[in-house]
Amino acid sequence: TLEQEEKDNEAVSKMMALDQKNQLLNLFHEKNRPILTKWPQGTDVLYIVPLFFVDEWKKFIRRPTKSSPVSSVGNSLLLCPHGGFMFTYDSLVNGDAQHVALLWPSEWEVISRLFIVDQPISIHCSQQATPTGPAPHYSTQPELCWECREGFIFQQQRDLREYTQATVYIRKVIEDKRQMMKEAAPELTASSSEAEEEREEQPKVDGEKDPDFSQSADGAKRLKMSDGSGTAATSVPVSSLCKPGGIRRSTRHRKLRGEKALIVSANQTLKELKIQIMHAFSVAPFDQNLSIDGKSLTDDSATLGSLGVIPESIICLKADEPIADYAAMDDVYQVRMPEEGFKGTGLLGH
Repeated sequence: TLEQEEKDNEAVSKMMALDQKNQLLNLFHEKNRPILTKWPQGTDVLYIVPLFFVDEWKKFIRRPTKSSPVSSVGNSLLLCPHGGFMFTYDSLVNGDAQHVALLWPSEWEVISRLFIVDQPISIHCSQQATPTGPAPHYSTQPELCWECREGFIFQQQRDLREYTQATVYIRKVIEDKRQMMKEAAPELTASSSEAEEEREEQPKVDGEKDPDFSQSADGAKRLKMSDGSGTAATSVPVSSLCKPGGIRRSTRHRKLRGEKALIVSANQTLKELKIQIMHAFSVAPFDQNLSIDGKSLTDDSATLGSLGVIPESIICLKADEPIADYAAMDDVYQVRMPEEGFKGTGLLGH
């Protein structure tokens, strides 16, 4: 019957998910992952797959009866139309790793057997002679397509200059204590979806905790840097786990105390941003000292794009003197027309 057929299919999906999980257990739990910034000893090659593939595969493993099984790796997502790789070792270390997942050679053998692979992608480490001695040299297969890489970078830079309705984070710092200050004012731009995302990211079981925040009592995480099971574990600071080169690092910004999200556009002026900050923090524009990456933002007529403010930027706010008097703020950025009946008297107050 149809009902029996559905049960049989569910049973097959569960068996398939369990088998794949057992063969790629470390990949599923994000344990013992290779890191580009600390190239693991004992291997000269790591393999690359799209992070999208890993995410979709994990969905199937977690809910085999509700999700469709993954059949192919889809490495073509990381290649240009000419078949060249779109990233370099340096670009992966500096942020592009958020698009990819790194695999040990043994994991790649399993994936090649379980899934359809359109194009293997690997990164190789070799020793190259230099005047100061041997130095590591990194290369990829397929090789980088410089023409498409330059076009990709140009498009990225243009997107950063021409954004609209992007989120930036304003972080208020107390001058004397050098710590974040929690404001009593409500978050003006917080959405219900943020709360949903926070709830979804809560760990369900001990084995699936977010590696960015899992740490031992001494602030370090024991991480094996070799594919072999007999090698000693190396102690790695927790902060290094957030560096690009791992496979599953959260890219969504986590707001701190005293930090608020504002929606901005690249073509709006610094003056307009200060008005937004005024309403969010109750700090008058003339009392705001703004900086980004240590660089002060002082030209009120300049656009945010020209000042180097990009989506997801963190702008530090230091207030000369907290002011909660909106009437005083109105003197600066609002033109109030006095009532005719009070002209010439001392009742205007302006």
